[in-house]
Order: sequence, then C-alpha cells, then structure tokens
Amino acid sequence: MSKWVMRVNKLIHRLRECGSFRCPLASLSESTSTREPDGLQRRFSSMFFRFRLFAPLTKRYITACILILLILFTPAIPMGPAFQEVRLFVVEKSKNPQNILVVYTQADSQCRVEPVASGSKSYLFDFYWLMGGTRYKPTHPLIKLYARRRFVAQKRFENHKGFKVRLADLKELDHDLPSDMVTVTLYRNSKDGCNARVLIPLGPSAEGRTLEIQSIYSKARTLLGIPIGVRYVELKGRDADNQTPLTVRFNSKRGKKAQRP
Repeated sequence: MSKWVMRVNKLIHRLRECGSFRCPLASLSESTSTREPDGLQRRFSSMFFRFRLFAPLTKRYITACILILLILFTPAIPMGPAFQEVRLFVVEKSKNPQNILVVYTQADSQCRVEPVASGSKSYLFDFYWLMGGTRYKPTHPLIKLYARRRFVAQKRFENHKGFKVRLADLKELDHDLPSDMVTVTLYRNSKDGCNARVLIPLGPSAEGRTLEIQSIYSKARTLLGIPIGVRYVELKGRDADNQTPLTVRFNSKRGKKAQRP
C-alpha cells in the first residue's frame, strides 16, 4: 500500500511542478515509472485528461457564476436626486448666428432651483451650445467666464423658486429701463414639468410693459471682420400680460437712444 501512496505523491508533486495540468501526459507517466502504466495511473491520466479538455469551459462557467453573484448581491449604489433641466433663454449673435448659446438652470421635483455643477463649483445657471441650432456642444470654460460677467446671478429667493440676474451689458447701452435686474421664477406646467419665466420691466419707450425674455440678440460692431464692440442689443420675447410678441432694442451709447423696432 505504501508503494501506491508514494506513486500518488510523486504524481501530485509532478502536477504541481507543471502548473495548471498543462504538462504532457507522457511525461507524467515517465516521471513516476519506467514500466507500463498500471490501473491507478491510467485512472489518474484519464481524469486529468478530462480536466484539461473541459478546463476552459469550467473557468468560463465559474467566472460567469461569480459575475452573477456580484450582480445579485452587490448593494445598489445610491444615486443623487434627478433634476430637470429648465431653459431660461437663448443668446444669439450676429457673428455665426447659426450657433445658439443656451442659458439654463435645473430644478427638483418641487420646481425649486438647484445649483448646476460646473467644474469644481456650482452656479445657479449654466450654458451650452446648440451648434447649427440643434447639435449639443459643451461650452468652453473661458466662454462661460465671459458669459457670467455679462449675466451676473444674485442669491436665490428664500423659497428657492427663483433668483435675479443682473444684465451687465446694459451699462454700455442707452436704455430707459427702471432696473438692470431680471427676475427668474420657476413654476410647474402640467405638460413639461417645471418651466421658467424671465421677466424684466420696461421703460416709457415700451409704455412700461413687462417683457418675458426668450432670447437676447447682440449685433456686433466690427473692424475688418473682427468684433470690437456692440452696436445694439435686442431683448425678444412676449408681453407678460397678454402674451403678444414683443421686442425692444437698445443701441450702443455711441448710437441712438433706446427705441422699439
């Protein structure tokens, strides 16, 4: 009996040296004995041959089982609350007019303003391009920096349902507006979820009406095709009271005073 134990130990030792049962079966038999393989050796050889034959399938099966167990028993990673994008207005320009800059914020399920993460900071609103009016494109950080100087956000209201924005470009224009502040208010719409109203009170040239801004258009002053300033700015939208289309234009201080086109 001790002979069989010694032979089995030698065989196992040889298999360990080979690693993963990839050694030729003939070398296994030769290493244990120079005689013809007896019954026990033939059984071991047959078993290891079957193992080598089905080893790839066995590994795949084990891997698949591990993946299924990980999927079933790995705890779900908690996700943050889902916010809705709410468009405020668009910015159009005379140079490359096919590309539109969208100004937007985001709202929670109660239509309360939630800051938009941009880089390492969060802002009450953010920007992105619609190239050709349809294709989304992220806005370069330098362009965002310049845009935030033109549209300066104030603090949120106490109920977080809106905020105010100062239009810094108005200081370069002749206008009769009572204030350079725009009021952004979020409300719920039964069809689209949360929407926004961007309101600015107008002056005597527009009979003191209130404009709901939908777009801001700027006409550039150029020199040899290079923009060097602003010729005029148009605030486009609709009357906040009767929803009729309304546009007001404010010329540069070098030009005429504010007028309705």
